[in-house]
Amino acid sequence: MKPLYWIVVFVFCSCGSSLQPESIMQQWVGKHYSKLEKSWGSKVTVESWNNGGNVYTYSSTSFVVKSSQDKAKAKLDYVGPPKYDTTRFLIQRKFYVDEKQIIQKWEIVEASVQK
Repeated sequence: MKPLYWIVVFVFCSCGSSLQPESIMQQWVGKHYSKLEKSWGSKVTVESWNNGGNVYTYSSTSFVVKSSQDKAKAKLDYVGPPKYDTTRFLIQRKFYVDEKQIIQKWEIVEASVQK
């Protein structure tokens, strides 16, 4: 079920929908953590936060593929298939949950580039 969720999120986000990552994350604020865990699965890490609360971190990997061949030059002097550069990003989403297991806030940690 989780892969289907991320495919739907990607489609909406790439189509310019109002379902941007910020609005998707914000919809969890005020909800019980158990609902998030049912939807997203188990967290990757747990840290203590705010006198009895926890920070739950979820990680995902995205890939960006782009051609490293200059399109103008490729039209004039085609010598083979274009070369592609693939960049891997690790994205972390953190949810700050109080002692009653209610989500108080969230953040998306700056994506780190990995080769």
